[in-house]
Amino acid sequence: MLPIVSTIATGMTMGYSAVLLPQLWRINATGISSMNVTRLKRSLATGSDDPTITSTHEESWIAASAAIAMVPGCWISTLLMDKLGRKSAFMIINPIFALGWNILAFANEFTMLIVGRVLCGFSVGLLGATSPVYILEITHPHLRGLLLACLSLAVALGILSSHVLGTWLHWRLTAHLCGLIPILCFIFGYFVPETPSWLLKHDSQVAAFNTWQFLKGKDSSMEFANLNSDIHCNHNDEEKSWRELYLVKPFLMPLFIICIFAFTSQFSGINVVTFYCVKMLTDIVGTDNAYLATMLLDCVRVIFSIVACWLTKRCSRRLLTNISGFGTALTLFALSALSLGLVPLPWLLCAELFPDASTRALGSGLSAGFAFICFFGAVKTGPIALEVILPHGTFTVYGTIALLGTVFLHFCLPETKDKTSDDIKNEFMGINTDVAPKKVDRY
Repeated sequence: MLPIVSTIATGMTMGYSAVLLPQLWRINATGISSMNVTRLKRSLATGSDDPTITSTHEESWIAASAAIAMVPGCWISTLLMDKLGRKSAFMIINPIFALGWNILAFANEFTMLIVGRVLCGFSVGLLGATSPVYILEITHPHLRGLLLACLSLAVALGILSSHVLGTWLHWRLTAHLCGLIPILCFIFGYFVPETPSWLLKHDSQVAAFNTWQFLKGKDSSMEFANLNSDIHCNHNDEEKSWRELYLVKPFLMPLFIICIFAFTSQFSGINVVTFYCVKMLTDIVGTDNAYLATMLLDCVRVIFSIVACWLTKRCSRRLLTNISGFGTALTLFALSALSLGLVPLPWLLCAELFPDASTRALGSGLSAGFAFICFFGAVKTGPIALEVILPHGTFTVYGTIALLGTVFLHFCLPETKDKTSDDIKNEFMGINTDVAPKKVDRY
């Protein structure tokens, strides 16, 4: 549960700009917009030292600075996971996350807002690769898809929470409350185990066995022995050259597929809507109803994220990809279609499509990093596109990208539901998994 609860703060980071930006716009001479007077009075802050923004350029940087910081976070998480462990990575991430939220809460100038957003985004990047790898290594294949899909549900809940808080509270108090999530996760993180795979990889045999029994029960000694054997085989693989490990089809093909999936997901417009929804809806439904409409959209996303968790347990990845991708291409307003597949599946597949433990951390870090580069590109260019080619032109472009990307994924994305790591590896190597001997997936 630690990765899932921690990921709620990821959603809060993504949703926070939608409630922050309208409160910072300088609409009258006092620097406080009329739409926020009631909210300011209800908060503990006076708003007298609030920084303000006066241009679309400043607005886009406040929103996108979190996204660009996610990229190095993903890459650094690879080193943290391999050298210090999956659990230790979480223990490092959450204090950084809490610091970022507190800097935002006390910010009195534009630069401090950027610093706070960068630290929060950096923490999101660290979580982006660490959370799916941790879940993958402690869960059974039959539960793997459900729990990985819960990460997207946690993001949706975080977005909804930040929008609800920001609707009635000042943005400073909202930041303080959002910062409580990583603090609680840091405290409870002491009680979660390290993954058996990482412990075996670092020769902690006794600790790995105790953790395995805690997770799987006392009747799983044979599976642990098989896991131990596989880890040592992967350890021997790590003695291969860099070229033999990473310039091979079982690594490059999953990386390419996930990058295309991530590009399609991000430039389908979902996060442009998430980051700027209050401003966009203000133009459509007016000031008084913008926040209510935003929360209704968030509720739709949460509901269909729950549906996605249920469907990943029962439907194939390819089927969900086709439903979500073609549905999104037909209508970007149908956020339910996005939440079924294009939102959760790239992050789920970041862990699933890399079958070897020896290359999983790097593969997850690279693919998640590319996803966040696309994230930054979409969020940074979103408001500019809405001004230059107007909403209808912007969403026509997004719909076209969603359609073309889904066609590619329909033909190239392999099925991973309920498959073992060996099955997935064999499929990328062109080996018929129907006749190849199957092994129980253990990591």
